[in-house]
Amino acid sequence: METCHYLLQSPASIATLGPEVTETQLRELLSQETLAWVERSPADIVAELAKPQTYRRGTGGGWHEIEVTLLEATDDFIHVKTSIHDGSLVWALKPITSSFLIYRDGRIEI
Repeated sequence: METCHYLLQSPASIATLGPEVTETQLRELLSQETLAWVERSPADIVAELAKPQTYRRGTGGGWHEIEVTLLEATDDFIHVKTSIHDGSLVWALKPITSSFLIYRDGRIEI
């Protein structure tokens, strides 16, 4: 029944209802997760993301789910996508995403 309640809310209000995290908080959390992945070596990232990774952070009503996917790995760069949602309908259907490139010469683009 709670899900029906959410379906009647606008996207802006869903992000701030109850224990869910706000969009601003989700964006900050995604930024932190993305930076944590950027700090790893390209070889480690490629090895760890042979299959996309999905994991949760937080507990109870304050959890959020992170998904990390290797989009490309070429001789010149790796391209990684990160996304986050808090399980609410709006963010589960359209999670907030980010991506970064790490070039073999050490340059990083976020």
